[in-house]
Amino acid sequence: MILSTHLASQFPFAAVGRTIVFSPRDEQASTNPIAQLWDEIAPRLTELVRPSDKPIARYGICFSAPGARPGDPFDYMAAVSSTALAEVPDDLETRAMPGGQYAVVTYQGPIDGIHSIFDYFHGTWLPSSNYRYAHTRPEFELYDERYTNRTDVNSIFEIWFPVELPA
Repeated sequence: MILSTHLASQFPFAAVGRTIVFSPRDEQASTNPIAQLWDEIAPRLTELVRPSDKPIARYGICFSAPGARPGDPFDYMAAVSSTALAEVPDDLETRAMPGGQYAVVTYQGPIDGIHSIFDYFHGTWLPSSNYRYAHTRPEFELYDERYTNRTDVNSIFEIWFPVELPA
């Protein structure tokens, strides 16, 4: 269920993690290749984070090619902020995340409901706002201490959609 939507500014940061190329299909979010990536990388990211930075925020970042259309393959990165790491291991990659304005949709429920967030943002929020989608920046999922697991009805996470005012 959608809990709230608000605008927020994000400062640039470096994301550290692992990336796959994901092709959207009608798969359950709890069992698709993105879920498999998280199963593989989450323990590794947790062990690398400095104890003083726990609990950690995890990011699921969607990097789309210029001109990409809904349903096109995109790079998906399971990551943490580099500021949470003492050092970046060779088996992980670093990508720059640009800053900017975002529409933040907060959701409560199992991860299989993630499609309803995209439907709400693109079908309801964006058309009724003064903003347009900013294709030049990635959108990302934020999993912080409110997120428990992918099947918990009380689990909370956010999706940050890049937006901008028309010129």
